[in-house]
Amino acid sequence: MRRLGPLLIIGCVLGLDHWSKHAAERIFGGVATVVPGLFSLRLVYNRGMLFSLGEGPDGGIGALLIWLLWTAAVGLLCLLAARTPAKKPMRLAGFACMIGGALSNGLDRALDGRVTDFLQLGPLPILNVADVAFLIGAALVITDVMRAPAHRSR
Repeated sequence: MRRLGPLLIIGCVLGLDHWSKHAAERIFGGVATVVPGLFSLRLVYNRGMLFSLGEGPDGGIGALLIWLLWTAAVGLLCLLAARTPAKKPMRLAGFACMIGGALSNGLDRALDGRVTDFLQLGPLPILNVADVAFLIGAALVITDVMRAPAHRSR
């Protein structure tokens, strides 16, 4: 039961991300300004990683490298989450958000060979819900680690 919460978070991130990408493609399919100069919906397709890092031609060494890095990252996040004590719910939630985001974008890449992005905040790179969940998760983990009392050696 103690791992049910993180699994629910992962499932919610996967579901919300894929629903939002489907909606972005079907509803506006281009550019829609929500708050001028601050927030817009801009549909793009990303073959690279977070923030379009590693984007380049289809297939080849670049695609293999992305899959190897993705596999290692998801594996490491799962290992860290599994080793996190249940008494650290903020950290567990953070890892769950990161795993959900990584899995969702990985699923996109496996099914379509690309990731759908559509959230643009000012001059920042265009993101999707999975990216936002990943970043929120990272912030939760970092905040929880920084709040933890320092261990003193004797």
